[in-house]
Amino acid sequence: VKQSVVRAVRQQQRKRISKVGTAIRAEPAHGQMAKTKLNFTLRPLELKDVGTCFHLGERIFEEGKFNNLYRTWDEFEVVSVINSHPEFCFIAEAHERNASGYDVTVPAGFVLGSVLIKKHGKFCIGYLDWVLVEPKYQLQGIGTALITRVIDVMKKEYQIKCLIADTPAENRPAINFFNKRINLTEMVPHLYMSRRVMGPRPRPEADVEFTIRRLQVDDLHTVHSLGEILFEKFPNLIRNWDEHAIMSQFQTDREFSLVAVVNRTIAGFALGTYIEKPLQKKKFGHLTWLGVDPSYSRRGIGQQLVIEFEDLVREEGCQQLLVDTEADNIPAIKLFNKLNFSHVEKHVYFSKNV
Repeated sequence: VKQSVVRAVRQQQRKRISKVGTAIRAEPAHGQMAKTKLNFTLRPLELKDVGTCFHLGERIFEEGKFNNLYRTWDEFEVVSVINSHPEFCFIAEAHERNASGYDVTVPAGFVLGSVLIKKHGKFCIGYLDWVLVEPKYQLQGIGTALITRVIDVMKKEYQIKCLIADTPAENRPAINFFNKRINLTEMVPHLYMSRRVMGPRPRPEADVEFTIRRLQVDDLHTVHSLGEILFEKFPNLIRNWDEHAIMSQFQTDREFSLVAVVNRTIAGFALGTYIEKPLQKKKFGHLTWLGVDPSYSRRGIGQQLVIEFEDLVREEGCQQLLVDTEADNIPAIKLFNKLNFSHVEKHVYFSKNV
């Protein structure tokens, strides 16, 4: 069983990264074309812009419209990305005249990006974590300008070989934008599944003796190596899985990191976090990575890892549990269905070589 990451904020602290668990996500639906050409400029995003970007995202990524974006967007998102990769964060400002006849400058959009470092720096991937343009300023070239600026910096600083982005499958304007404006034409379907956090449950029957414990520092290399094997077939997963991911997980979310052990051998792992929406008084548990050694598959280990992760987020006060994986990851989807994850939301990852 393999499980992808999209949780941008803590995962951005965690690795860079990435989303999972990320995501990015992308521009929301386009508004109407303005009658006159907009005058706008781009500049690096600064600390003074954090609150502005957060509140803009809160307003656009609303619940019920794009639930995946709503769940993963919080105050930590902007803070974590600008703290880890400030060179890939830009804000667009529109220059216009207000009703009183004064020239004013207002925020019109932003992009938050990061870089995934693979193979000890030999292969770097640019990741568009978040791209947003204020609806009334859309169709003015702001999104294209923001992303072009980020790509130029990524190519100069890290010589990236690939660029990735993602958005909900129903976000047709964003998909068209990525396809036509950014030339992100390679698409991989992805699924998010969720349900309410359930009460404590008995351990399912298993035909092998195993224990589950917290991730320890001595486990990091083994877990990373196991993930390299498990996620190799799944492009979304392997792009986001690197040494940084497991080390950052250990650093920031150790209390939500579990391993299954059989005869002193690590047979599986479950790594996750929780997302808090304080204004709405909601908490979501997010299982960002799940893996079981093929030698021990179909023995109840993956199921028990999910159950015990759920116990952890329940204790944290989470009301919902979120998981995600690639759409063709049939073993993972079957496991999640067995565990009553029935609310499915389709997502799309894009990529291109640069």
